[in-house]
Amino acid sequence: MMAGKTRMCTMTPLRSASNDPAEKREAALRMGVNLAVYALTH
Repeated sequence: MMAGKTRMCTMTPLRSASNDPAEKREAALRMGVNLAVYALTH
């Protein structure tokens, strides 16, 4: 097993997977939450 946090699909470390600025990551997270809420309520 690998130590530390990894992406389950590729087992790559999370830190190396994202070089985007914090604003872009936050916008992606918000969009994901919005999609999940929509899927659960419609």
